[in-house]
Amino acid sequence: MLVGSFKQGLKAMTIILLVTAVVLSLLQVQPSTAEARDTAEIRGVSAGSGHSLAYRTDGSVAAWGYNGYGQLGDGLRTDSLRPKETRDLESVIDVSAGSGFSLAIKRNGTVWGWGRNTSGQLGDGSRTNRSTPVQVCRLWNVESVSAGFNHSLAVRSDGTVWAWGSNSHGQLGDGTTTDKILPVRVTCLSGVVAVSAGNGYSVAVKRDGTVWAWGSNVWGTLGDGSTISKSNPVRVFELDDVTDVSAGRDHVLALKEDGTVWAWGRNHYGQLGTGTRINSIAPVQVPDLSGVIAVSAGEDHSLATTVVGDIYSWGSNGYGQLGLEAIRDRVSPVRIPTITGITAISAGNGFSLAVKSDGTFWAWGYNDRGELGDGTTENRALPVQMDAYAQITLRSSPARGGDVTGGGEFSVGSLAEVTATAEAGYNFENWTEEGIVVSEDETYEFIVSQDRDLVANFNSVLDLLTIYFEENYPLYEKADGYMDVIEAEDETEQYQYAADGDKDLVIMLGWLGTDRELELSVYDPEGELDEEKQSTSPPLVVELEEAAEGDWSYHVTGLEGSANTYYAVLVGRENPSSGNPSSGNRDQQIQLFGDLNASGNVGVNDALLAMRHVLELESLQSDQKLLADVNDSGEVNIQDVSMIMQKALHLIDEFPI
Repeated sequence: MLVGSFKQGLKAMTIILLVTAVVLSLLQVQPSTAEARDTAEIRGVSAGSGHSLAYRTDGSVAAWGYNGYGQLGDGLRTDSLRPKETRDLESVIDVSAGSGFSLAIKRNGTVWGWGRNTSGQLGDGSRTNRSTPVQVCRLWNVESVSAGFNHSLAVRSDGTVWAWGSNSHGQLGDGTTTDKILPVRVTCLSGVVAVSAGNGYSVAVKRDGTVWAWGSNVWGTLGDGSTISKSNPVRVFELDDVTDVSAGRDHVLALKEDGTVWAWGRNHYGQLGTGTRINSIAPVQVPDLSGVIAVSAGEDHSLATTVVGDIYSWGSNGYGQLGLEAIRDRVSPVRIPTITGITAISAGNGFSLAVKSDGTFWAWGYNDRGELGDGTTENRALPVQMDAYAQITLRSSPARGGDVTGGGEFSVGSLAEVTATAEAGYNFENWTEEGIVVSEDETYEFIVSQDRDLVANFNSVLDLLTIYFEENYPLYEKADGYMDVIEAEDETEQYQYAADGDKDLVIMLGWLGTDRELELSVYDPEGELDEEKQSTSPPLVVELEEAAEGDWSYHVTGLEGSANTYYAVLVGRENPSSGNPSSGNRDQQIQLFGDLNASGNVGVNDALLAMRHVLELESLQSDQKLLADVNDSGEVNIQDVSMIMQKALHLIDEFPI
């Protein structure tokens, strides 16, 4: 009985634990689709003609660039400078961007298309453009797809090839030149493992390593030694052991098992990589290129990536699509030095895309419609990382030494150019970062990789001194003359002067030259200097000249000392309500404190003004605030009100400042 009860209790406990586990799992907060896709890495990319596609590890698809036909698949026809989610599409394992349209394969082997459909290239049985994905009819078990200029190709798991769309050059390979709005099987072709659709022609690789082609052959893109177009597949001349092909606008690249690359077709820009610009109607090897694992042919340029993750480019470079700083064509492969660790590449219409082993996505070249996805329409001659930005912060030292330009937000991998321009009386010295010199040139160029705080350092021609401020010390304490002149032992000596730098003090710094004139820089917080100031002690005359907007110089006469004697000059401003604060005796200056209405006496009205300010019923002017701060606390408060009232009632003789 006890045994039975124990078994029943154990069974009940087990059920409770299982139910609890299920409930807890249901209560756990699951990441949203947006959150999940933020962490999903890009697995593959495809560059089309004006737009780009990418599919992620979670099976979602992103698109950006030109969207006039709905080829971004977002339900709109508005261009996008940044990646946008393609609607109603998931579980995608491959994508291909054509000229105004897009294709994708789902994990279940179905094919989906969206965008331009004027030739039936979406394969849905119509010629209607689509701004969201539609399923290609009568097609399943598909393993690879390729979108061309206005036709489409697909390889099924049984090795057969299917085609649809424009057929004006026989590019569908069905023996006709009639367009098809539904997929048709390419005749006399089986055992195919890869296909690529070009501009009016098609190329396929069979399992035995042979290459077959059909369609337009004006530039020798069929590689059969002729320039005659074919509506049925023909074998590419003397080419074996091929594992992959890529069809550009008018040229073809083939990758062999041994890692070599072969090319044929048009070569006007050097896109065949043979070191010449001579067209070829049969395959020729791309010299000095080995260890290649992937190739991609664009409109007029070519890309290849190697087993070590390097990427090579050649051909047209009018828009920077080769990823090289110098904008000129290359007739032979050149390694792109600014990017490595590449796992996927795609060459489009004047631009290039790549994925690195860390899952980051990079782009360069033509960007008029936002093909690069970096949020701009600026062409990029160097690879930039999509969705990665860095802030370049610039500042001058000293602040008056000069102007700095070129800072802001940049795409990671882009080229930044910052410039320092010295003001009059200063010379540029260098750029530093965290105290380390990074450039001695006024214009500093660098590849953006992270946030940077750059300082442009300037040397004063006048060897200016430095003065530090102490907050909230009344200017009216300075009763020994309107101007102070301090002689320094050398240019490195630093001085401290107690003053409120935000109110009524002007700072001039400089040195005495052989012409016995002191050229000075000015700190004027209020911007209301008189054109001429004269002090009684010491006997100095200061004349103000406006050299340029915001740039003032003083000529000081009456200084004692030899040439190159260093000085710090501090000039006070007159108080508008009480005259020169340094005139008169100490008692007269004290009497001025608390006289907010400039009546000449401290009365009840002054206390009322201070009270209204404390209660935020009335705002005092800056000079009134200084006079009202009779306890030297740095602010006008209730204690000041009390003391002003006591002074007005003759309960105290003077303020304890």
